[in-house]
Amino acid sequence: MTDSECTPAPLAAHGRAVDMAFKKVAIREVVADMQQAWNCGDYRGYIQGVLDPGLVLVSRGRFQKD
Repeated sequence: MTDSECTPAPLAAHGRAVDMAFKKVAIREVVADMQQAWNCGDYRGYIQGVLDPGLVLVSRGRFQKD
């Protein structure tokens, strides 16, 4: 076995890959929750996915602000 076969990958690169994979899963979960709430007509549940107090949702010509 050579030294190059035993050299681990740099931790920082591995950490970024794990972090990016975690973020992708988290984003997909938020979007799925938002989709479910939207499909059920649950505006408050939908808006939890963005949590921006200044957000105004416009749907069918109506403005909704929480």
